[in-house]
Amino acid sequence: MFFGMNIWDFLIFILIISFAEALYSPMLNVFTFEFTTPGREGTFLTLTDVPTYLTIAITGIVGGFLLEDFYPEEDDEIHQKRPWVIWLIIIVESGLCCVILFIFRPFFDCGDEQHEK
Repeated sequence: MFFGMNIWDFLIFILIISFAEALYSPMLNVFTFEFTTPGREGTFLTLTDVPTYLTIAITGIVGGFLLEDFYPEEDDEIHQKRPWVIWLIIIVESGLCCVILFIFRPFFDCGDEQHEK
């Protein structure tokens, strides 16, 4: 969308995203397992994916409105093609999800849990 709307642009986009995901995803899991406490790996893996899931949900909800307002089929006085605004909004949503998790991190801190009997 940013560079054009033809098949080659879509293919290049898919190749770049696939390559980046193949490098990023396994390393995130390795990094997560390096600092987790034994027995809490699932919790930490889930928390590392929360920003992704929240961003996907929010983007799915507002995506149609973003396309309608910032990438219309035909330009007019009110609606002009501005794909950079769409990507900026998605980036801000992603960052906001990370900031929210950072603010509420005390609620996720397990520390040295000891079960009293």
